[in-house]
Amino acid sequence: MEKVSIIIPIFNTYNYLEECIESVIKQSYTNIEIILVNDGSTDNSAFLCEKYVKLDDRIHYYSKKNGGLSDARNYGIKRATGDYLFFLDSDDLIQYNTIEIMINTMSRNKGIVLCCFERFTDDYNDIKRFKIKKFNPCSFFEDILKLNSSTYACGVLIPKEFLNENFFIKNRYYEDLSSMYYIYSKCNVIYKISAGLYKYRINPNSIVHTSNRRKVDDYIKSVDEMIDFIKDNYNISRSIIETYRCEVLRSCYIMSGDEEYLNQAKELLGNVSFKKLSLKNKIKIFLLHSKKLTKLIIKLKNS
Repeated sequence: MEKVSIIIPIFNTYNYLEECIESVIKQSYTNIEIILVNDGSTDNSAFLCEKYVKLDDRIHYYSKKNGGLSDARNYGIKRATGDYLFFLDSDDLIQYNTIEIMINTMSRNKGIVLCCFERFTDDYNDIKRFKIKKFNPCSFFEDILKLNSSTYACGVLIPKEFLNENFFIKNRYYEDLSSMYYIYSKCNVIYKISAGLYKYRINPNSIVHTSNRRKVDDYIKSVDEMIDFIKDNYNISRSIIETYRCEVLRSCYIMSGDEEYLNQAKELLGNVSFKKLSLKNKIKIFLLHSKKLTKLIIKLKNS
């Protein structure tokens, strides 16, 4: 029975941490170790971690000076002893059978398994019916560029040998984007589970929902690195790549309010490939034709 190391970096998430840990210790798949990495929290997170260490011998607790999310994840990787690794943010949850479903999917052919995200609610559905889509690296990168898949580190079951202790780039925002593409390029098969096994909490204080100029710059830098890598190694059409870049620029405008990003996105519209985009993504890209509509939607979203 393969062992899964679940790594949970923690920084001032006391209000959500208990729910997060409970969702892990109640997993139907029991051969797990839970690695809690307290990244210099100044709230009562340490108290909760110490409490749970006494309740479940699968839990290992470490406290370190604040070094950021990448540093905390790397710290956990170094101490993980499982065959597979799974990253979970400390303000999120996972479905009670998440690891079991992902391990059973993995057993078909050793590779990487990722699940879909679902916005957090108080309801826990008994997920039994779902679809599994199989990719090779090239087809998965194409799925990312078509805006159908993400590059998040969370919600992914990864063979331990694919990761080293310095895997995530330290002192950079969007470290998932700047790192995960390397893993996908090394794996022969990638499985994507259609079910929302990962429960994503909308936390206004999280990295994703706060913004500054450095975050936008790191986002663009990471995107450019991934796109350059894809161009050098895979035969994917320019129109698909430009579709992704267009969405990136739209996101940069949402994060920063700088209209220059919006103008750059509009310049790319003539090269965008709408073929096989989901209806939701077609609408997002199409709305760039109207600056007024785009601004209105962003205003409503941020109100």
